[in-house]
Amino acid sequence: MIRSFNAKPIPPSFGRWRIPGGRRGCRAIVRRKPTKRALQTAKRNLKALFDAGVKIAMGTDTGPPARFQGYFEHLELEQMVDAGLTPMQALVAATGDAALCLRLPSVGTLEPGKWADFVVLDADPLVDIRNSRTVASVYVAGNRVMAPRPPAP
Repeated sequence: MIRSFNAKPIPPSFGRWRIPGGRRGCRAIVRRKPTKRALQTAKRNLKALFDAGVKIAMGTDTGPPARFQGYFEHLELEQMVDAGLTPMQALVAATGDAALCLRLPSVGTLEPGKWADFVVLDADPLVDIRNSRTVASVYVAGNRVMAPRPPAP
């Protein structure tokens, strides 16, 4: 399954973790048949729950070894769309609905009086959810913390 992700390469810092086979070992784990079957089951369950009206909150286990913040969240968005959610539904699950599920009313959507954490993208994620990777700027509490990239030559 990992071969179809069109993902950035696994960061070089991955090599410092003691996982048998390093980066290749991690890829091999994802390609195992039981893992593939479990992923397909999880996707079917996600779509069935969403269609039944269950509020979905995207979250990831970023933090443990071999899980990198800002990397796996994009993969999770892609998997949600692959499961049958629209890009908009996946983005709402990752933002507004996640905040509602966590009972954090001051975050999750851009509205007057809210915290205003957001990213500016170079491409529309509603056209292709992989465009969520085209981060140009990052804002926290309405303040830019990552400046736009210089234009490509």
